[in-house]
Formats: sequence, structure tokens, C-alpha cells
Amino acid sequence: MCQYDILMPHLERANLRSLTVYVGEQDYHQRQRLREMFLAGGVKNVSLHSNIESLRSLMFDIPPDLLVLSDNFDPDMFDLVRDVRFSQIGFNPFIGISILVTQNKGDNIHKAIYAGADDIVIKPIDTKKIHERLRLIAFYRQPFIATNEYFGPDRKGEYQSPSDTHRVRVLNTIKEKAQGRNFGPRELKEAINESMGRVVESQLTSHIMKMGLPCEAILAAYRDDIVTEEVKNDLATLTGILSEAGTMAKRIGDTLLEGLCSSLAENVSAMTDKYDSLTEVDMELIEKLAQAFRMAVDSASERKQKGRDAILEISEEQAVRQDVGP
Repeated sequence: MCQYDILMPHLERANLRSLTVYVGEQDYHQRQRLREMFLAGGVKNVSLHSNIESLRSLMFDIPPDLLVLSDNFDPDMFDLVRDVRFSQIGFNPFIGISILVTQNKGDNIHKAIYAGADDIVIKPIDTKKIHERLRLIAFYRQPFIATNEYFGPDRKGEYQSPSDTHRVRVLNTIKEKAQGRNFGPRELKEAINESMGRVVESQLTSHIMKMGLPCEAILAAYRDDIVTEEVKNDLATLTGILSEAGTMAKRIGDTLLEGLCSSLAENVSAMTDKYDSLTEVDMELIEKLAQAFRMAVDSASERKQKGRDAILEISEEQAVRQDVGP
């Protein structure tokens, strides 16, 4: 008996009946075999797919709890996984994803990792292995990390995430249903939105940390009277960070923060054309930007509003000065 068997909670067959599993496999006999193994393990809702088109279309209607893809399913299957994670397909980017990899296909293991799969299983598989992997995803799923290039479980030692990336616990319907909880459409949407809010807040926090370096570099260049094109590059970097933050705010429906980020990105972008002659107002904006933005995304609502007010005040003052001119 392995360590996982001793430590992991058991999956109750009665609860597994509510799970929905989608299987993508080209070979007819393998598809049927996978279906039989899930049925034998207690899962009753198993949808089989022989091509990626049928799978894509159904993902928009009924998101599964677990997506199982064989590595010979389709050349674009790893793009499909990334599209699920980045909410380009379906509306639940947090579904469990298992990739079945043929022996000696190490390149597919790496592709599965970087696409954002939860679990990678080397073929051949059997009912016992299916049950073990379900238990693993249900009770030992890794927290998610989110960068511009990757969204999925933090696979330390496999995908090396940046040091400033935060790990976030996200919705795991396999675990929830295994513990007896069922979701109606509205409840599922609320749970997804709650997890997405935590993910985006984590991303915004990472962007706060990224703002510090270019802001300090710009201030130091003017303080020491050593203004070079590096200042222009730092302003461009800062513009990019603010634009990305605005996109993230949009993902959680925070239109106020989205608008503020967009406004600030425009203001900072305008500075790049005159990077060697920034005004006192420009420098004040740079100086206060990181502090104000930190307050804007703070979890405490009162401080959040104060931070937004601070950013809005700076942004409006900058706009007024630009309209009036020197």
C-alpha cells in the first residue's frame, strides 16, 4: 500500500455519480475502454469525443468536472487545454485536466505541463489508476499560478514560476462533489467568479511589485541628473504593466479600476515622447503611482476606495495640467 492510499481520503461512489467527465480519444476501442473504467469507478456521466470540434462545442454548454485527453487525440489538443485555462473555451477555467501520455513521449509530458494540465498519466491505465488519479486531483490539487504565459497548477520543479507569482487556491468541483456538494448553474458561476477574483487579485499584487523597480529607476535618474534612454524604456515598461493590470481588472468586472489603469497607462505612455524633460507633475505621478495602486487593489474595501481616489486624483490632475499646457 502506497503512502497516498494511507493518507488520502476515500472517494464515496455515491458522490462520484454527480461528476461529469469528458474524454478525448481518437481510437474507438480506447474510448469505450476509458468509459468502462470510469463507470466501474462510480462515475456515471461520461461523454466520449473522437474529434476536437465536438469537444470544443460542448465545453461552452456544460463544463465537465474533469477533462481527460489522450496525447494522440488531436495535434491542437494542448492549445485546447490552454484555451480552457485562459477562458477562451467554456466558462470554468478551473476544471480538472488529465493528459494520458504514451510511453517514451517525453515531449508530450512537457507540452502538458506548460499547457496547464493537473495530472499526467503514463499509458497504459486501468480502473485502479483512474480511481487513484481522481483522488489525487480531488484532495491534493496544487494551487494555481497565473502569468501572461501560463495559467494552471503550480508544478514546482516542472514549470518554474517567477518568484513574485502568488499561489491561489481555486475552485475544484471534483473535490466539492466528492464531499457531497452539488452545484446549480448560478451557484457554479458564483464559485467560478470568486476563484477568478482571487486569481486576478493575486496577479494585480504581482504587478504592484513590478511597478516598484521602473518607478524608482525613473526617479533616481532625475534625482541624479542622469537621464538617458533607459528612462524611456522604464516608462514603456510601466505603461505595459498598467495596461496588463487594466486587462486583469476587466476580467473580474471591476470597471472603475479598469478605467483608472487605462487612464494612467495613457498618461505614462505620453511621457515616453518627452522622457528627457518630464515636469514636476509627471514626477509626482511616478512617485505616488506605486503607493496609490497598492491601496487601490488592497483587499480592505475602505483602503481600496482611498487608493482609487488617490489614483483618480493624480490622474485627473495630470489631465488638467496637460489640457492647460505649460
